[in-house]
Amino acid sequence: MAGIRRLLAQCIRGGLWLRERIQRLLFPSQYPHPGRMAISNDTLFSALLEQASDFITILNANGTIVYESPAVMKQLGYDRAELLGEAVFKFVHPDDLPEVFRVFRTGVQTPGNSAHLQCRFKHKNGSWRLLDITGKNLLDDPSVNGVVVNSIDITERARVERERMMMSNALESIRE
Repeated sequence: MAGIRRLLAQCIRGGLWLRERIQRLLFPSQYPHPGRMAISNDTLFSALLEQASDFITILNANGTIVYESPAVMKQLGYDRAELLGEAVFKFVHPDDLPEVFRVFRTGVQTPGNSAHLQCRFKHKNGSWRLLDITGKNLLDDPSVNGVVVNSIDITERARVERERMMMSNALESIRE
């Protein structure tokens, strides 16, 4: 702390050049490296959301989609506007719906509650995709006012795992 105070005192005596140098040391993210283009936090955040392998959904207390991250297009084929205002349950496989309803109803009753499940979700092309979903009730948080849901498509991983298990079982039966 004494070192920072000394540097600040030098800044006061040393003028603008030293002040700028100290600011660059203390706040490097605000001063891009030479030759690099400055990227705003909003631009970076948008790029991360678009390129992410998982997507973020915010639901209201009734399960209506109020926000969808751009990555949903890459993962499920829907444009964000197609999902906004829709009940999320409309896209859940009928066999998975009772469990999804139960988890959602339980989750919205307790502020801060987190839940995890896997369910099938309809892709825009009509196929069913297996999603690994984690949700957190932030309905009481005024900056969110919703249930934040992080989803990742694990369809391919589940298929590979099933094939691996079948191969393992087949090898086991040959050995017997």
